[in-house]
Amino acid sequence: MYGHRLVHVAAVEGQAAELPCDVSAPVVGDAVRLVLWYYGTEGTIYTYDARGRSGGASGSHWASGALGGDRLHFHVDGTTASLRISAVSRADGGVYRCRVDFVESPTQNSRVNLSVIVPPQRLEVLDSSDNRLKEDTIGPHRLGSSVNITCAAFDGSPPPNVTWWRGGTRLGGPTHSASDGSVRSPLRLGPLSRADHGARLTCMAAFHPFSSALTTSAVIRLFLPPESATIHGPAGGRVVAGQPVTLTCQVTGSEPAPVISWRLGSQPAPGARQQPSADGNGTVSELTFTPEVFDQGRPVTCSAANPSAGGPPVEDILPLHVQYPPSVSLTLRPERPLREGQTARLFCSVRAEPAVTQVRWKHEGLWLPELSPGSAETALNGSSELTLANVRANVSGNYTCQATSPLGTVQSQPVTLRVQYVPMCVSDTPTVLEAARGDSLNVSCHVASFPKPLRFRWSFNSSDALIPQREFSSSLVNGSTLSYTPQLPSEFGTLLCWATNELGEQRAPCAYLVQPADVPDPPSDCVIISRTETALVVRCQPGFDGGSRQMFRMEVCGTSGGHQRNVTSASARLRASGLEPGQQYHLSVYAVNRHGSSAAATLVASTAADERDAQQHHGSVSELLQLTPILGVLIGLVTALVLTAAILVGTRRCRARPAAKENPQEVSHVQLVNNLSDLGSMEEKHDPDLIPQKTECIDPEEKHMIERLRNSRFPPPPARFGDSSTLSPSETRLLSPSETHLLSPSETGLLSPTSRTLPRPERVSSCGTQTAPLSPRGGHKSTTLQLMRPSRRRSSSSLQQVPSVSGGHLLTKF
Repeated sequence: MYGHRLVHVAAVEGQAAELPCDVSAPVVGDAVRLVLWYYGTEGTIYTYDARGRSGGASGSHWASGALGGDRLHFHVDGTTASLRISAVSRADGGVYRCRVDFVESPTQNSRVNLSVIVPPQRLEVLDSSDNRLKEDTIGPHRLGSSVNITCAAFDGSPPPNVTWWRGGTRLGGPTHSASDGSVRSPLRLGPLSRADHGARLTCMAAFHPFSSALTTSAVIRLFLPPESATIHGPAGGRVVAGQPVTLTCQVTGSEPAPVISWRLGSQPAPGARQQPSADGNGTVSELTFTPEVFDQGRPVTCSAANPSAGGPPVEDILPLHVQYPPSVSLTLRPERPLREGQTARLFCSVRAEPAVTQVRWKHEGLWLPELSPGSAETALNGSSELTLANVRANVSGNYTCQATSPLGTVQSQPVTLRVQYVPMCVSDTPTVLEAARGDSLNVSCHVASFPKPLRFRWSFNSSDALIPQREFSSSLVNGSTLSYTPQLPSEFGTLLCWATNELGEQRAPCAYLVQPADVPDPPSDCVIISRTETALVVRCQPGFDGGSRQMFRMEVCGTSGGHQRNVTSASARLRASGLEPGQQYHLSVYAVNRHGSSAAATLVASTAADERDAQQHHGSVSELLQLTPILGVLIGLVTALVLTAAILVGTRRCRARPAAKENPQEVSHVQLVNNLSDLGSMEEKHDPDLIPQKTECIDPEEKHMIERLRNSRFPPPPARFGDSSTLSPSETRLLSPSETHLLSPSETGLLSPTSRTLPRPERVSSCGTQTAPLSPRGGHKSTTLQLMRPSRRRSSSSLQQVPSVSGGHLLTKF
């Protein structure tokens, strides 16, 4: 039972308040019929009327507008009931009375005192000058400082309890009321240490156990000097010269961020970049630079200081261990040119970190796999010295040394070792040259020589057969050029060249083998050795083969025209078959090699009319071929007498001929031919044959004849002409191009205009059809030439060489 006693109820402004009312009836079973609420002088503020309700039905509710009817709500629950006031304000405080009327029991009254608690409107942290802290920050202050701060609560009712807290620890002393109505709690901090930096202090104002306290906080900020500086980079400070490297310096413990500087040795290192560390625990500075070889051992220093906090800077030092690829330099001692047999030393100086693992040598870009006898290699602290003893010309040239380390391979600049030596051929093998008779060759003799050559000399087939200097030209670039024109088969051979410099003449000459490369001479002395009704057999004397293997080809044409047969043979014996009996044919015989075809040797022959005619021809040939022993002896004696007389006449003419100047064009030719004779052995010089071996004093035409007799494969020399009668057809034979070339101008002039042969681009067969060109030099038409026999008077002009009529051939017989 509440009776008339006073019940105290507290509520925080803005929250709800529950005012209790005693509705329990003194008589058991009695029921509430009416509940009235009164507040101060406002009268009835709320009514609950259950009159006229039965069966436990709820009564009606009514609220006046004095306190705001929508804020009041009465709730009955058995014997307990309460009036709920929402969003109480300071004006809602005071004493409330509750009247309860029952059906049978007497009326009951109860009183409730509502206390409205008003929280303070402001809670501030003040500094020692009663100024509110900016950004709720205490400081910044230096280490060791002491600070006074105050927490003040304004406009609270009743006065709140104000306290300081750091984490879960209460700080400071009791509170007091100030003259401005605020409640204050002072706090003294200090001396401040590094541990106080960043600490958060909380001020709390508590009003009622059922309401949350009002709080505010502030953070202590200090000026802190850096605690440490650490350089992060390659392990052990190992860097590579010429390659950029980045070093990082991390500074911790500084507030605010420190000023970080770098030094390389004693010199500032600019260009560093500074930023907070990724973990927020300090500041990072990055320095990128390119070390050089001379930075070896120099210290890199990172220094950090905080001018606001004071105190000395902190530093970290990293000594540099600079690694670099090999640095190679090569020197030669002595530097002057050496002579063969002397000693040269090459010194390869190497600087490297780490040390080199290998030093190798090159000569003219090629590795020196092993040292020559008398040479040696010495290693000195990674460097190397190469000693070349008893030097020769082949060690001349550029030398380099190459050093290898874990950082790479470097090659030195080349140095040139120059060894003086007598000239030598550029090529060790003879040079083969091909030419046709009458072709001019420019033969270049190239030698290696140091110092350069002073002069050259040339010879043919022998070191003694010198060629006059006017026949060749020399230059200052280690070379000489000889203009050489072979005219005769004997003038094909080996040209030799020597060069001489200050040290002497070269030991082995340079050799140039001149080989014939011409179309072959036409066959000569072609005769019919056999004929039948359907076949003709021709045998010819082969001419000069032009320096290559030759074949023989015969074209058979009827006199009425038309090409009948082509016959080819490896020998000069050719057989044409399948012919018509008793018919006349034109036979053209050619010699062919890889350079082309010769001119034709032509015959006119007829096949046998019947079998009896063929037998008579065979018989006549057999009679011609049969020689009795007596006839053979007579022919031999006559031949010996003729040769003996020719030798005696030639000897007398040579002795009787006065010494005369030789034509400059004849000198080299005669001298070369003379030296050919000197190449013979001692046995040949004393050969008792009728053909003499030495021909210095023999008439040129006789000498030419002897040369032809010595070399039987070449045709004999041109005939000596006597009276002015024309040679009969039976006395004719086919001349070779070389023999036509040897005719004197007066003899060539005896050829009738119609019988001369001129070059033509295509060869015309005897059958009147065009065939392929004879050779790259052009083919020629074969023609029978009539010679007027001149007087036997010797003409000096017959010794002069004249240009050959290209492709011209003579049919004559000597």
